[in-house]
Amino acid sequence: MHFHFNTSLTAVGVAKAAHYLDQDVELRNGFSLANVKTSYFNELILDLFLSNFEIDPELEKNKSALQRLLNFGKIAA
Repeated sequence: MHFHFNTSLTAVGVAKAAHYLDQDVELRNGFSLANVKTSYFNELILDLFLSNFEIDPELEKNKSALQRLLNFGKIAA
């Protein structure tokens, strides 16, 4: 049992480090592993749609919609 608890806590720590290392300290807020998972899943699916439908994500009119889609399904903190 101890091994499984330590492994799961280590996985949470690694996920937190991987998610927050590229952000400034001032921009870091509460950590939710569900939010991190949802964020990466949304990014993966959005990239898939953008590449298949040949949508330019750099267009100004698309930026606000893309941001809303990246945050879709996150838990409000």
